[in-house]
Amino acid sequence: MDLFYFFRNKDSTKEKLTAAAARQAAEKMFAGQMTTSLGETRYVLAYGGDGTMLDALREMAEYKKSHPEWVVPTAIGFNYGDVGYLMNKPTPNVNSLIAQATVAVVHPLEVSITDESGKTYSRTAFNDVVVHGDSRNGQSCHIEVLSDGGKSIREIVKGDGVIISTPMGSSAYYRNAGGEPFRIGSELVGVRPICARDSAERIGGLYPASQKIVMNVLNEKKKRPAYANTDNDERIDNVAKVEVVTSQAAYPIAMGYHCPARMKFRG
Repeated sequence: MDLFYFFRNKDSTKEKLTAAAARQAAEKMFAGQMTTSLGETRYVLAYGGDGTMLDALREMAEYKKSHPEWVVPTAIGFNYGDVGYLMNKPTPNVNSLIAQATVAVVHPLEVSITDESGKTYSRTAFNDVVVHGDSRNGQSCHIEVLSDGGKSIREIVKGDGVIISTPMGSSAYYRNAGGEPFRIGSELVGVRPICARDSAERIGGLYPASQKIVMNVLNEKKKRPAYANTDNDERIDNVAKVEVVTSQAAYPIAMGYHCPARMKFRG
C-alpha cells in the first residue's frame, strides 16, 4: 500500500487557513495510508502555493543528504495559493490524480557561498540562486562569471547582479529579469545578468546543467558589496564567491491535467 506524507511547514503562520483545512480533511480521509516518516512514504502531499512546494522539496533534500540511499518519493502539490505554477487543482481524489499525472523530474542546484571573512555556506536551490549588489551609494556590483565545458563563460557583469535558474525556477524571477522560461525536465540551467544590458546579450541564455558556474564578486575597494540567496530564502551578506553545480539527486513532481507547469513540461 502506498503511504502518504502530509507536509506541514514548521512556520505555521505561512499556511493559509484554506490550505490547512484541506490538508486536515485529507489526513482524515487517508488516515490508513498516512505516515509521519519521510523515509517510508511514497508520496509527499503539499497544500498551499508554490512556496509551500519549495519548502516541501527543501525538507526532502535535507533528508536525502542524511540518507543518501533513500529513494526519493513523488511530491504532489494542491494549489491554495496565488499562481500555483507547480501545483494541481485541488481534488479529494488523490489516487485518481496520481493515475493520470505526468511526473517531471527536477534536479536542484547545489550552491556553495563564501563570504568575505572566508566562511562557507551550503544551500540547495530548486528555483534559483541570485547574487545581487548591496551598495548603499548607488554603485553597481561587479561579478566575474566563469565556467568551462560545453559552453564556456568568461565575463565580468557590471549591473545589479546575476541569477542562475533551474528549469523549474525559470518562470519566476529569471523570467522577470528578462530570461525565457524553459522546459521542466531539460538538462539546462539559465544564466541571466540583472539590469546589465551588454552582459545579458553576451552571456544571458541556457547552459548545460553539467557545467559548474563560479561567480566572483569584485569588491577590492569595498564599494561594491553583494549578497546571495537561494529560492528567495535568507540572504548571505558580503559575498566573495559563489559556486553552483546541478545536483545528481532527482526529485519527482506529479503534474496533473490542471497543473500549469504541465504544459511547459510537455512542450
